[in-house]
Amino acid sequence: MAEAEKTSRSLDGRPGKSIDASIYLPLRKQAARRAEQLEKRHEKDGTTFPEDNPSSGMHHLLRALGAY
Repeated sequence: MAEAEKTSRSLDGRPGKSIDASIYLPLRKQAARRAEQLEKRHEKDGTTFPEDNPSSGMHHLLRALGAY
């Protein structure tokens, strides 16, 4: 976990654990499209949980919220 936090901070330049939403909110549609494409690839390949790593269902949440 510490390594992930360190890598994340090095990518966006933030000094601490807080995240500036203004950096990430504009990217949500792109991220949702990528997650959707990955889900379709797993479906095509017949890969199911828990072997469908990496995966994300965030696009389902964003669509339900009207944010995608």
